Amino acid sequence: MRIQQHSSVATPLVGKVVLMVDPDQKRSSWRLAVVERLIPGNDGEVRSVQIQAANRARMIRPVNKLASLKLLMDLPDQIPQLNEQNTAIVVDDQGGFIEA
Repeated sequence: MRIQQHSSVATPLVGKVVLMVDPDQKRSSWRLAVVERLIPGNDGEVRSVQIQAANRARMIRPVNKLASLKLLMDLPDQIPQLNEQNTAIVVDDQGGFIEA
């Protein structure tokens, strides 16, 4: 009897920056792309996406061959703000301010 393994891959959102996974290259060499369109499979789940690479080439890639990036702009509460002296002010986890 074979046991099925299910893994959940986060569905990328349109406009998000992703890395194109290439098993033949080091991770630091993977290319960046932006998700343009989600393509659902026959079961209604998103199985592939249309992306635009940095060289403006458009291509379709399966979701499991993409790695999403957590960018600072995706975390608005972590963006440093400047005070009057142009010193960066960062809010810590407890809501306190830290000058950087």
